[in-house]
Amino acid sequence: MQMLRNYPYLTGLLMLLVVLKFMLVPLIQWQNDTLWNIKQHDKRLGYAEAAISNVDSNSGQLVTLQTELKKLQGLFYVNQDEASFKLEQQQWLEALLAKHNIKVTNIGWGFSSKMLAQPIIKHQLSIFLHGQTHALPGLHLDLEANEQWVELSGFMFNVKGQNQSALGRVTGKLELFFYQLDSSAINSVGEANE
Repeated sequence: MQMLRNYPYLTGLLMLLVVLKFMLVPLIQWQNDTLWNIKQHDKRLGYAEAAISNVDSNSGQLVTLQTELKKLQGLFYVNQDEASFKLEQQQWLEALLAKHNIKVTNIGWGFSSKMLAQPIIKHQLSIFLHGQTHALPGLHLDLEANEQWVELSGFMFNVKGQNQSALGRVTGKLELFFYQLDSSAINSVGEANE
């Protein structure tokens, strides 16, 4: 206390600092926060006004986007039970191979996995086959002509009996990927279209 009596201006300075710390600084901080909130609300208001003024343009673009999305979704198989899907695709593929007189020695489904950050399920199929070499281009064209996307990821084969007059016979392994839309993608598009 003796020190405060010796230096009276220190008491005033101390009181001024206390007032600044506990009253003025919070008031300035509150003002800054309020100004920031007002600026953010003004930005949102500007975005909303721009969206309202462009409703006709946005509606046309939305229709175009939905049309393109439907076309894109047409490249993928629709969502259904995994066992039913695999059976249906296997039967389709066996019929396609029979059409080209290619025999299946072994067929096996590999892993099915959901693609990261995409509403798509990827199914792997491996087929061991043998047949005439000249049938392979037709098979490949039919796989590519399918409405839904079937990825031919690998084709390893051996050719036997090839000579100047014949292409010979082929034995090999064909690896395919089938892409199926997840139910979440179908639901989100259905909601967007309504």
